[in-house]
Amino acid sequence: MGAINTTHIGSFPFDNTDEAIAFAKQFSLPCLPSLPNLNPNEFMLAQVSNGIDQLQGIEDYQFPFSCLDAFISDKEILNRNEMKWQILGPITLIQSLNPKPDDKQIESILYWYRNKIINFQKFLLTFFKKVYLFLDEPVLEFIKHKNYDLLDDFVSLLDLPKEGSVLGLHCCSRADWKRLLGTTIMAYSFDLQFMDSESFTLLSSNQKLLFVGVVKTDSCAVLELDFKAFKLENNKDNIWVTPTCGLALTDKDKVDVIPRLLDETKLIS
Repeated sequence: MGAINTTHIGSFPFDNTDEAIAFAKQFSLPCLPSLPNLNPNEFMLAQVSNGIDQLQGIEDYQFPFSCLDAFISDKEILNRNEMKWQILGPITLIQSLNPKPDDKQIESILYWYRNKIINFQKFLLTFFKKVYLFLDEPVLEFIKHKNYDLLDDFVSLLDLPKEGSVLGLHCCSRADWKRLLGTTIMAYSFDLQFMDSESFTLLSSNQKLLFVGVVKTDSCAVLELDFKAFKLENNKDNIWVTPTCGLALTDKDKVDVIPRLLDETKLIS
């Protein structure tokens, strides 16, 4: 199982960038950290919603990331040649807005948002050969099936640079994984306790990249599951093990154990 790599979802509980960068480097695939305890605008919804009222900044690549400058200037991280970043998905974004936008407003918002994501992806690719972008959609378990169409449309128009871009989806609840196979999403990040072995096999057999959440973010303990049932060793070259979700609300005195727990979990066959 040694080929299985480790990564994390994105947010950290730290309130300084030095600590965050040092922690990110403990994972095989570092993710650009968000630090909402340092800057509340880095909470998932706030990170995107600022600017929606005026739909400003279409040409600007910036989202609030306190760690951005330190991340893209750290030699050890740059030498990895690849990274990941995570941002709110379009379904969860629209579902979270209050008052609810009408159809015309939704179209304008998502056009603005697509361009902002594309520009940020292009910027990151000037530093890294491969950049994994994950859209975070925690509401998938709670929406009607037809609402998946919004994600389909968004993804189909998300014209990321083909060279070096990998598009992913993160969902820490249940989702219709089979329904998602028809999109250009190549990587899937999930909490393993909400994934059945049939769906896992379906994604794996379709050559998808699997980011498997195996360490709980509340208790910093490995999930009590039969990992052998998922046959991780059959697809080890396309699997990363991760915490189940972001770590912003995790006790920062506990998170130090997570890289070690992931290293131990990836040895399970």
